[in-house]
Amino acid sequence: MSVNDYRFRSIHDMEADKFDRFTRSVTTLDWHERAVHEGFLYTASYEKTGLSNNGTIDILLQTPSEGHPHLESIDYSTDGGPITLEIFEGSTVSSIGTEITSINRNRCSTIDSEIIISHTPTIIDTDTSLVKARSPVAVRDSFNTGGELALHCDQNYLIRVTNKSGGSRQVDLQISWCEVDWRKAVSCG
Repeated sequence: MSVNDYRFRSIHDMEADKFDRFTRSVTTLDWHERAVHEGFLYTASYEKTGLSNNGTIDILLQTPSEGHPHLESIDYSTDGGPITLEIFEGSTVSSIGTEITSINRNRCSTIDSEIIISHTPTIIDTDTSLVKARSPVAVRDSFNTGGELALHCDQNYLIRVTNKSGGSRQVDLQISWCEVDWRKAVSCG
């Protein structure tokens, strides 16, 4: 019998699981883990082969009119050379580009993301630069916004990646965000 096979476990055993067996302290989930369990954490991936020197990748996030969207992280990898990442708020677009499929990190959840994420939007104005960082030599790294970045509702956010390597590069991106909407939360009983 597996330790995780709850069909054959007593109520006493399941209650004991609420406590750490060494310290006897209550076992809790951190915020990030709970967001996964509740079905509020999403990711989307995009890759670009042959990104020319000084070429850019533009990813547009359109936030919903309600809720509490938070940008969690931008993970990237490249086959070499420096890149810059910048996040703009309030960008104006004439076309949103091609939508990217978002994935709920809780694969059992039926909650869909309300953020529309797309690549190659047609940008009219980038507007306000919120965060800019340069990775001198990237192989695989995370772009840290200094923690979560709480986003305004009903707003466009542009993530721009620029190749500064001096040559053509492949760049892979994975963007993670959380949409806290307690109206959709499942009760923990």
